[in-house]
Amino acid sequence: MNNTIAGEQLSGQPRCRRSSHSIAFLRGTGKSNLVANIATLLAQGGQRVGVVDLDESAPTLHLIFGLPECEVSSTLGDFLAGRCPVQKTAYEVTPKQLRGYGGRIFLVPLSIEPGWMPKRAAPGTGHRAVEQRSASFDRCPGARHPAD
Repeated sequence: MNNTIAGEQLSGQPRCRRSSHSIAFLRGTGKSNLVANIATLLAQGGQRVGVVDLDESAPTLHLIFGLPECEVSSTLGDFLAGRCPVQKTAYEVTPKQLRGYGGRIFLVPLSIEPGWMPKRAAPGTGHRAVEQRSASFDRCPGARHPAD
């Protein structure tokens, strides 16, 4: 698992053809598991899937996909704080069982630290970052709590 997408050139045209979001007003409702399962099914169908974990208070998608915290060097939060380019924020988390199907799953975590909050990001920066990052994917499911 590494950020193999980091060096790829983003085209000027958006590539993500479809995006979906899982939102619930209660924590522990299975949003992250639902998103992980949808991403896995899409990758099994040959899609290149970008998953953005925007949960600020309890990020778990990196755990579900088995991405060790020690391998996460840059996050979407780092980009928002100006510490890295957005291209460095995606990590391939495709399960070994899916490698023969042609699809791939990339995780873009906002942070892996519970309770993390961005500091002084310009208005709209997060939306632009997600748009730029999702331009590399066929599908972009995501989960978040409305309070985040």
